Amino acid sequence: FQPSSAPFYVYSITSFRPFGGLYNGGAHVTIGGLNFDRGGQGPLGVHCRFSRIVVPGTYDPEFRAVKCLSQPLLDVDTILEVHLGANIEDQSFYTDDRQIFYYYT
Repeated sequence: FQPSSAPFYVYSITSFRPFGGLYNGGAHVTIGGLNFDRGGQGPLGVHCRFSRIVVPGTYDPEFRAVKCLSQPLLDVDTILEVHLGANIEDQSFYTDDRQIFYYYT
């Protein structure tokens, strides 16, 4: 067994604005987090998940933040997560902070 020299990053959401949006979606959400910049390399890919709906996002290197468009209400407690890997099927690249995105009418 050879130890890997590749860095390992744990991703975590530290803030997001706005905290919620209209029930039919469309809010521009900016998400700050730990290690989103992967040590200055930038993420391999960017997606946001609003409960079970996955949408593409963008990475803003100036602010080290992810930006996504909120999706229509699907669950009462909508969990917001960010995926920063190249393979969207790899669940290990998702944040796991249980951040709630609130919806209103």
